[in-house]
Amino acid sequence: MPLKLPVKNANNIYDASSAPSGTDKMKTQKETSKVSFLAEKPKYKLSDVILDSDVEEEIITIINSKKNYDKVFVEWGLNSVMRHGNSLLVNLYGDSGTGKTMSAHVIANELGKEIICVNYADIESKYVGETSKNLCQLFEYANKYYIF
Repeated sequence: MPLKLPVKNANNIYDASSAPSGTDKMKTQKETSKVSFLAEKPKYKLSDVILDSDVEEEIITIINSKKNYDKVFVEWGLNSVMRHGNSLLVNLYGDSGTGKTMSAHVIANELGKEIICVNYADIESKYVGETSKNLCQLFEYANKYYIF
C-alpha cells in the first residue's frame, strides 16, 4: 500500500523546495542525451521533519525493514519462504509540497545511502520508447554507484 505523506518542515511549511544547497554532491554524474542524474548525500534527518504519528511510524518501519533484512531473511530463514531481492521499494505519493522528497531524504539518510532526486517530467519523453530508456538509464546509474 503506498504511503501518503502529509509532511511539514520545522517551520510548519509544506514545501520541500527550500532544501539547502547541495555542496555534498557525488563526484560522478551520468548524462544522457536529455536527462542527467546526480546522486547526492541526503539533506534531511528524521528529526528535521514534522510528521503525523502514523506516517512517522510507517517511515520508521520502512527504515527498520531494510536495516533488519539480514537478521530476518538470512538468520531466521524467511528467505526460504518469501523469495524476493534485498531491494527496498517505496511509493511516496501526495500533492505538491507535502514532503515526499524530504521523506525520501530521511529514509536514505537513516540507511546511509545517497539519493537521486528525479522529476518525472524530466524523464518523460514525447518520443516512443525514450521514457523507458531514460528510466533504464536512471536505474543503471543507481546500480552502478551503489545507490540501491
